[in-house]
Amino acid sequence: FSAIVETTAEATITGLVNSTKYFAYVRSVQDNGNGAWGNTNFRTECGLSAAPFTEDWEGYAASAGSLAETCYEQTNGAQVAGSSSPNATVKTGQVIKFNATSTNKEPMVVFPVLDKPIKTLQLTMNASPYTSSYVGDASYTEIGVLEGDLAGEHTFVKIAEYRFNLSDVKAWDECFVNFGTYTGEGGRIAIRSIYQNSKTTHICFDNVVIEQIPLCGRITSIDVTEIDSISAKIAWEKG
Repeated sequence: FSAIVETTAEATITGLVNSTKYFAYVRSVQDNGNGAWGNTNFRTECGLSAAPFTEDWEGYAASAGSLAETCYEQTNGAQVAGSSSPNATVKTGQVIKFNATSTNKEPMVVFPVLDKPIKTLQLTMNASPYTSSYVGDASYTEIGVLEGDLAGEHTFVKIAEYRFNLSDVKAWDECFVNFGTYTGEGGRIAIRSIYQNSKTTHICFDNVVIEQIPLCGRITSIDVTEIDSISAKIAWEKG
């Protein structure tokens, strides 16, 4: 809380952080007593968000339009949901949920503009199907880069796709994407879910971390083959 004393009916507040919601309280002060507080709130304009960038959705209301006043963008079918999604016993707090249907075929969430080139970044997050009905082809999600304005002309550049093959719907899987193959300039990281083959998609994401790709790349999978009594062959992929 910072106090500003003014003798006129206005004040300029400096040193604020971009993309941030603030609450302002105003009252009159006199020798014989102080007036009642008046209050309002405002959000500073969007600027560059620093990487590493994290998001757990805890600061948003569980509703369809709760990202509208922030530096995110969203389409119908993408919303912040409460702890019962996908299962209250698995994850508490808020998540982002995609409902891809015949009406909303490609719900999308677009992240704020970051202060690092996208081709130098990687993303990790937790993901889970909403119920046991939404695994395999019914959980088709793309992670990529949105070039242009979501409300106008734009192109979605797919970097990776994700499908659940979980036997336990209560599990949270880790999703990892390396944006090193992106060759464009500018743009914003985005996630969209796809309605295809007349299959509704319900999928949840949480605990997003976007950070720079380390010099020593992450190992994304390890396979062991040709196992005998005295040897085994190990192969891996660099993310």
